Amino acid sequence: MTQLRILVTGSREWRDYATIRSDLLALLQLSTTGTPVLIQGGQVSRDKGTGERFGADYLAKKAWQDISDESGFQSLHEEVRADWTGPCDLTCTRNHRRPSRGGGTYCPAAGPRRNARMVTEHKPTHALAYPLGDSAGTNDCLRHLRAAGVPVKVWEPSSRPTLRLVHGGAL
Repeated sequence: MTQLRILVTGSREWRDYATIRSDLLALLQLSTTGTPVLIQGGQVSRDKGTGERFGADYLAKKAWQDISDESGFQSLHEEVRADWTGPCDLTCTRNHRRPSRGGGTYCPAAGPRRNARMVTEHKPTHALAYPLGDSAGTNDCLRHLRAAGVPVKVWEPSSRPTLRLVHGGAL
């Protein structure tokens, strides 16, 4: 048996805490050894009017902390942030940097590089995905997860939330 390592990826607009919490609890029922680990990208969105924080990364981290606090189980958390304002690498095309809202520029390839690192360096055993609309970053992360053979459950928008298995393997 291996350590349970759950990668969560999803839309910055995701607001459904209960679904993420329920899915994490379901995965925690798997028999594994070692301390379970949550892996996510550290994105946080904030409503300018209310100050409410949301987004799949933020809500996964909050649910993970809440579950750990309430049940007393030991858990680990690995936040893998994209270096948006950092230097480009050899895969970047010339003059592709974009203006950022706070001034300066950012590298649009930083997110995909972070997604690749979350999969290759942090080695998830399972993944949960919460795309909304286009969700380009979530879809990019799903491509890396599928290529690595990681079992993924993807939330499908419909009249009520459902999950479908995207890649083989027991979840």
